[in-house]
Amino acid sequence: MNGKDAEVATMPLVRDRAELTVGATLEALPRLLDVVDRVCRTSGADPDLAFDVRLAVDEVCGNLIAHGYRGLVPGPIALSVEAQPDRVVIRIADRGHRFDLREAPSPDLLASVEDRQVGGLGCHLVRSVVDDIDYRSDPGGENRLTLVRHVARKQ
Repeated sequence: MNGKDAEVATMPLVRDRAELTVGATLEALPRLLDVVDRVCRTSGADPDLAFDVRLAVDEVCGNLIAHGYRGLVPGPIALSVEAQPDRVVIRIADRGHRFDLREAPSPDLLASVEDRQVGGLGCHLVRSVVDDIDYRSDPGGENRLTLVRHVARKQ
């Protein structure tokens, strides 16, 4: 294995799982992040993994609150965080507008701040801190986003 493909050695996580459903309001965001923090802490996640998972949930749920229900009555955000020995799996479900963050254009990180288009950094951040993303929207109007952050990441 060359240095580029080396994996960071880490301890397996202790299995843990928590769920919470809240209304899509800014006041509810800290409660969602508390669920993430609790699962990461009780599973023994290292600080880098915990930071990445928290950042991803903060960005996705913050965007759901600000944009996902725009023009609609704010509905639910259902969060599930599951620590498995080799990964943390985050599932977020909502009934807002469809949005697949995998399809959001990448921001031009080399452009000056004045020349950059507004928006897109959050999606870029989420894509950079998780390893796998799956998005599905069913005909009944529920959106389901699954994010996976592996314990060992390739360098």
